Amino acid sequence: MLLYTFGFFLLYALLLALPALLEGARQLGPGSQATPEDLERASAIARHALHGRLPLALAAALLSVGLGAWRGALPGLHRPGAPGGGGRRV
Repeated sequence: MLLYTFGFFLLYALLLALPALLEGARQLGPGSQATPEDLERASAIARHALHGRLPLALAAALLSVGLGAWRGALPGLHRPGAPGGGGRRV
């Protein structure tokens, strides 16, 4: 369950930050060598892109895993007492 949560968290964080990251990449422009100023600016853009969005990504990940486990849609996670899983097989 922890791996699902981590995977969904990364997915949602990337999706929420992607528009701001793409805009920042356009501002930096193409180049083969990044100067220290460019690296500092890129770091600031990444911080700004994720600011305030991480709690939303975590909530969405927890909701997705919870719903997926409840509905039995995630492989390896079954509801106790549900047909096909949840109990010990001898």
